[in-house]
Amino acid sequence: MGMNVSRQVDLAENEYLKRFVGRDHVPAYNDDFWNSFLQYHINLPTNSQEQLSLDSRLESLCQSFIAHNLSSGNFGSLVNVFLVKVSELLALSDAESTVHIWQAFNALFIIRCLVKYMIETGSEYQLLQHFEALPVQSQDDADVEQGSEAVTVAVTGETRTALAKLIDGTKFETFLEALVNIIVVIPVKEFTYHLHLEAVNCLIVLLSVSQFTQQGTEKSTIFRTIYKCQHANTLMSALLHFLSRMTQVPATMFGFGSGGSFVFGIAESLWSILTFARKQPDVLTAHDLPAAFKDHYPLANQSLLLILILTNHYTTKDNPYRVSLFGCADSQGAADSSASSKEPEQAVTFKIDFSSLYNTLCRIVTIDQTTLLLYLLLHRNQRFYKYVMAQQNLQQLVSR
Repeated sequence: MGMNVSRQVDLAENEYLKRFVGRDHVPAYNDDFWNSFLQYHINLPTNSQEQLSLDSRLESLCQSFIAHNLSSGNFGSLVNVFLVKVSELLALSDAESTVHIWQAFNALFIIRCLVKYMIETGSEYQLLQHFEALPVQSQDDADVEQGSEAVTVAVTGETRTALAKLIDGTKFETFLEALVNIIVVIPVKEFTYHLHLEAVNCLIVLLSVSQFTQQGTEKSTIFRTIYKCQHANTLMSALLHFLSRMTQVPATMFGFGSGGSFVFGIAESLWSILTFARKQPDVLTAHDLPAAFKDHYPLANQSLLLILILTNHYTTKDNPYRVSLFGCADSQGAADSSASSKEPEQAVTFKIDFSSLYNTLCRIVTIDQTTLLLYLLLHRNQRFYKYVMAQQNLQQLVSR
């Protein structure tokens, strides 16, 4: 999109976007294109109407993307560029990594917009096709251009059939692992905050596939891939720490100031990207506590939503995220008291400061999502239940 601030009105005419969604393949090693394409700062929507306006302005670009990507493979190139950016982040110093983080965020934002469109308008299988699609050889393109309209249809059909055989989910699994690595490995700092937030949002969008299909989640490739993740404990630990620490959103994003809030979401549900803004404290004394929490602590808010989504789906199968949440222990406490009781000891999945978590939950306990998480912890995590029952200020949970 270029170095300049991108306005929504300019998106459909942007030369980089038009090339990306066009017929021609852009290889991942074309550094000149991708470095220019990903060095942008977009004025993100500030309310639902602006989000809908952005969606409508992107409609023609998304349609062009759907029409061409199975033969151009440009989505796969973008995913590969994103994976390289993420893999390089840990080897760089803070000063060196700023541009990488900015470009990784921009790449992930574009990926999420396209994934959201594909989930809402297509099937899960078609989404995975676009992840795995490879560029059609130039000779095929030449044959198509020289042939008749009937031949064009035949070649395209054969190409898509061949591509369908390649859908093994490998690239999607690698992409998912990169999202998890962003969340659990890269420390949350002022200049990484929005990258962490975008990674959490992308997971929420992927899980929203259940809202647009009739099949159960146990048959969903996306759900199966996410729920067989070997890093479930570390992911749940990171999300709960994001909530517990309640880091406030920075006043700037990658050095760019903001004139107010920005919104990625449309609907008020667990499956949409919710409103969040950059403002100054004091925030949680506001009359509308849920809105204040979303506006000023978006990473904590989105992490809370993702915790609930991961915990409350796939309940008929082995759910490692439920096991992880219900097995966490106090990092500041003494040895597990259950060891000296007659009850069988529950394995510790990860440790977190119960004091910090308890104080955070007390501050936002009137928010519906917080109440649900507190209910789950009190009823299913015996360590947390015993900790809460031992507190002298227990009235904070019921007097707000």
